[in-house]
Amino acid sequence: MIQCFVKNIGESSFENNQFPNLEYVCKTDEKHNEVPRMVHLHENMVEIVLIREGQGTHIIGNKEYKIKKGDLLVYNKNVLHDENSNTETHITTYACGISNLHLKGLDENQLLPDNMEPVINTGDYFSALENIFEIMYSEIFSNKQGSEETSAYLLLSLVSMASKLINSSGNTKERDEYELGQTIKKYIDDHFLENLSVKSLSEKLGISQYYLIRIFKKKTGYSPMQYIIKRKIGLAQNLLINTDLSVVQISEKLGYDNPNYFNVLFTKTIGLPPGKYRKYITEIKTPD
Repeated sequence: MIQCFVKNIGESSFENNQFPNLEYVCKTDEKHNEVPRMVHLHENMVEIVLIREGQGTHIIGNKEYKIKKGDLLVYNKNVLHDENSNTETHITTYACGISNLHLKGLDENQLLPDNMEPVINTGDYFSALENIFEIMYSEIFSNKQGSEETSAYLLLSLVSMASKLINSSGNTKERDEYELGQTIKKYIDDHFLENLSVKSLSEKLGISQYYLIRIFKKKTGYSPMQYIIKRKIGLAQNLLINTDLSVVQISEKLGYDNPNYFNVLFTKTIGLPPGKYRKYITEIKTPD
């Protein structure tokens, strides 16, 4: 028998020993690739995603990342992200949302320091992280007495392990070579619900339309108008999932006076009409 003794854990990573809350945990399989998730953010929580299988492309903040099995993706609060998996590689994930996260030296609901890349290879920790996610998922969906408490303790292990991986990765961001692209993107993110066009953007920012399109596409992988549509559809998905607003009300909120046009645009982008998408999400939230 090999006996390992536990040393004093030392000072807690959590500010004032205040523990975070698990908002949700989910497990995606191949069928979920059929309904893409557009550009969106989480205002009051951190999201952690573990890539179980496959590969794909994600836009996180201002940069496009190639992701693969074994990667851990960390989205701090208010960080825009867009998921565009390759359906041929059958990408599957675990994910969880965390609120009330207070780590020493970081802002509330921030797991990743500002100077660190949001994609971390888990290496030898992959199996352990996968097991933690699987138990959390199974416990929450079992709906048995004590499952929330079990998952809450597992969440502490997940956050602690993720923090250790982040701090040891040394994966710091390089200085952004495309400050203009960042400026364009920030302006669009702040004003995408307004009536924007390439012409109005070029006039506002004082650059030619051709140069604006080229720089922005190099920065994000999308043309400005494609990105605006993704931002609007991403917001529409959030509203369909988290509110009782009607499709007409959501259409108006996004600046589309014609609900039929919004319906067609949403269907073309996501593959389902807004009403059916809301029903689809409601159904997959309930386990078989």
